[in-house]
Amino acid sequence: RNDGSPIPENMRKEIFKPFVRLKDDNPHYSQSFGIGLSVAKKYAELQNGALSLTCAARTEFCLMLPLADMIDDLADTGQGCFEDGGDRPVILLVEDNQELSNFLVDRISKVFDMVSVESAEAALKVISKRRIDIVLTDISMPGMGGIEFCRRLSSDFENSHIPIVVISAISSENTKIKCMESGASLYLVKPFTIEYLVSCINGILKKRMALRASLQKEPEQLDN
Repeated sequence: RNDGSPIPENMRKEIFKPFVRLKDDNPHYSQSFGIGLSVAKKYAELQNGALSLTCAARTEFCLMLPLADMIDDLADTGQGCFEDGGDRPVILLVEDNQELSNFLVDRISKVFDMVSVESAEAALKVISKRRIDIVLTDISMPGMGGIEFCRRLSSDFENSHIPIVVISAISSENTKIKCMESGASLYLVKPFTIEYLVSCINGILKKRMALRASLQKEPEQLDN
């Protein structure tokens, strides 16, 4: 809660919609994007909870979450896609938000090997030194942005085969198109469940394995 101006009755439901902002003389509020409450509400609902405005006299929100521990289904429904006798796939996460990066690494590392960096420049250095099977990247980052990063990686002959999954809170159709045109394989809008992300990664890996197997068979077919 806070002691600021109360939210008008006609705006109490609207403020949970993306990009809705209240007009305020305070310059701090005028610089916001209007996505915080929308994202917070979606995250609460993904955890079987709820976020609501509970008091008309002042700005007061109530976050409700279930007391029961959330069951981790990754071991049952999100198993990684491995080649027989091969190492676990290596996922490179490019995310400058340390809290989100730590969360994703903690959850996804149960299925895949994870490497995390805070910038696209650091990611390119990692890719030049070790095997990376899939890249997960944000768009808004210091230095090189996610779109330029997609363009640089997809135009590099030696590394253009690496699939790029963009994860972003930006739902703009124009931004999605720019990412796909720059070489991204998939664009995921935050928030999303870890199970869905792992499923997407598995799908991409399975297609790569099938393509590799097909290419390995072609020389044998030509010899016959």
